[in-house]
Amino acid sequence: MLDVHADRSTFHRFDKFNEKYNPLGHGLLRNIFIKTQNHIKGRYFAEVIDGTIKEIEQQGTVKAEPRVSVYGRNPQEWDHVAEWVLDNKLISPSIRWLVQHPRIFDAL
Repeated sequence: MLDVHADRSTFHRFDKFNEKYNPLGHGLLRNIFIKTQNHIKGRYFAEVIDGTIKEIEQQGTVKAEPRVSVYGRNPQEWDHVAEWVLDNKLISPSIRWLVQHPRIFDAL
């Protein structure tokens, strides 16, 4: 099992939340498949989100709030996320992007 779901243990600790999104327990797989900045420029993640947007738009009454993280490690992070969304045309009236800023101080 991939074990990539959130549960009660992930609500208050972002590091626990992140651990849940490591497919098969490997952070490298998360970097490859569900990151916006990687060697494939987030293409796989964008394709998944694009497919989700198309399904949501067909249903008509469903909305979604996809999340991406900005850690604050460099001033260009916001620009990279915005470029990724725009370059991959991931804009729709059916979704609202949430940008989360995790409180992981040792990551800064």
